[in-house]
Amino acid sequence: MLDILFFGALIVYFLAVVAQFLSLSFRREKLSRIAWIVYMAAFGLNTAYLIVRGVAAGRLPLSNQFEFATAFAWGVALLSLALRRSVEEPWLGAIMAAASFLVLSFAALQPRQVSELMPALRSGWFGFHIGSAVLSYASFMTSACFAVRYLLLEKKPDAPEERLLRLDYLAYRLIAFGFLMLTVGRAGLVRLLDLGPQGDLGADHLADLRGLSPPPAVQKMAGPADGDLLHRGARVRALHLHRRQRPLRRAPLV
Repeated sequence: MLDILFFGALIVYFLAVVAQFLSLSFRREKLSRIAWIVYMAAFGLNTAYLIVRGVAAGRLPLSNQFEFATAFAWGVALLSLALRRSVEEPWLGAIMAAASFLVLSFAALQPRQVSELMPALRSGWFGFHIGSAVLSYASFMTSACFAVRYLLLEKKPDAPEERLLRLDYLAYRLIAFGFLMLTVGRAGLVRLLDLGPQGDLGADHLADLRGLSPPPAVQKMAGPADGDLLHRGARVRALHLHRRQRPLRRAPLV
């Protein structure tokens, strides 16, 4: 079921790319509508695949490189479909459908097996962090497409000024939205690293650095490899705090 949905989405994305470029070549409204319908069908299959995989895994499907690339392609398609009516650029569907197809093709080269999420990442902040990163990177990619189109259009001597201003405005707004989502995602990552799955790992790590044994909550939650990873991250954070609290040494005046 999962493979059928995934490769079905990949094939329909490819058909959407072909249909979008055909609509650009022949410039027919009916062909353009068909191309967008195919693109929306590919987006629907992509969405269905993420939902089914999340249900099968019992978590958000965002834990490895394959799942992130699949969600990344979904985010690119989501933004292009959301901007379709406000932008009204015939090239938008062709470029963004090609971008979604290439990202999903990269995902097809990655291992697709469903794996358990490591205990240190079993927190709601993990999905918050990765979901924000998906929207952020999709915004950056969409903004890059608008910027390239702006540069190509600017070289034409008869390029309409209003169209150039609209492309510049949209590229700027997408970058601002991308940085907003990136900041939100980084805040979720900091919260995840500080609190951990049970909300109390920050203080436990610092206690472990003072020579105490790990608390029972950490021992139950993490295996040997995961415990080493958690303690290693705690040492890094403690070293950072130590450097911040250490007084500065001023060089003697000559």
